[in-house]
Amino acid sequence: MPVSVHIDDDHALLVFVFRGVVTPANILQLISDLPKYSTSVGTMDRINYFDKNADLSLIDFNALMVIKQRVSESLDNEVNKSKLSYRSAFVVKSTSNLGIVRLYRANWELDHDPNFQIFESTGEALDWLNKDDIVKNQIEEWIRSSE
Repeated sequence: MPVSVHIDDDHALLVFVFRGVVTPANILQLISDLPKYSTSVGTMDRINYFDKNADLSLIDFNALMVIKQRVSESLDNEVNKSKLSYRSAFVVKSTSNLGIVRLYRANWELDHDPNFQIFESTGEALDWLNKDDIVKNQIEEWIRSSE
């Protein structure tokens, strides 16, 4: 799978590192698998790190809407869908992926409170999430180990 998942329970943080060709099926599987990573997944902040080699070109508008719906459904059992208890930082290293991430964000915000931002660096994302340098070092190690 072109995504690796890393969990930092001490800092309530999930980190997803995306590399290579990412398909809608990959993301839907990830959403389905989330509950088995941690019992507190519904309240853990997230970093979605899209490596410079990640390819989101197979994700079209219809796939985005299915992904959005699946994320909304997955929240039903944990939190109020309209007000999430976690934040998601999207770190996008390739300009070719910015469009699809921005489109997802715009559509998400039609039905939900804004809970995520898009960044160019992990440091900016961690600052927004109020995470410290220890977490930054761990995440950078996870990113390197996922190569």
